[in-house]
Amino acid sequence: MLHNFAADFEMYGVLDAVASGPIDARLSENSTMVGVGMSMEGIEQNPIVYDLMSEMSFHQRQVDLQVIFHKTFSQ
Repeated sequence: MLHNFAADFEMYGVLDAVASGPIDARLSENSTMVGVGMSMEGIEQNPIVYDLMSEMSFHQRQVDLQVIFHKTFSQ
């Protein structure tokens, strides 16, 4: 995932795509995908997107976004 290109200070990200895209890619026919990675030009600007993407290598199906919201904001 290339997120926050040019160090824009905004809260954006398509969470549905982050929650399902890596899984769809890994489970697609003839996939050789073994994990996920992030290239963040700026950090600590959108913790939900970063937290969700970092967990995607552990999940076998789309994650419940409400669980991610609760986990991120209850700390």
